[in-house]
Amino acid sequence: MPFEGSAPKSDPGDSYKLADYPRTDGHRLRRLVPVDSGLRQLQALVHLRDDHVRARTAVGNQLGALLEQHWVMPPVVV
Repeated sequence: MPFEGSAPKSDPGDSYKLADYPRTDGHRLRRLVPVDSGLRQLQALVHLRDDHVRARTAVGNQLGALLEQHWVMPPVVV
């Protein structure tokens, strides 16, 4: 590889190396394949589910804290 070693960092040098990499070593890079729409929809659903799980956990934690503040024991969920 032409850029081995531990030379001091410099923005101009780094930007030159990044710009030149496709020309000198582009064959090492894999082609990007567009994400299929079904996969994109699945990712959106998984993110939505994650958001709902976080919101449910936050509400449960808030409820537990409120019940604890008022000396009421929260129910134990098994």
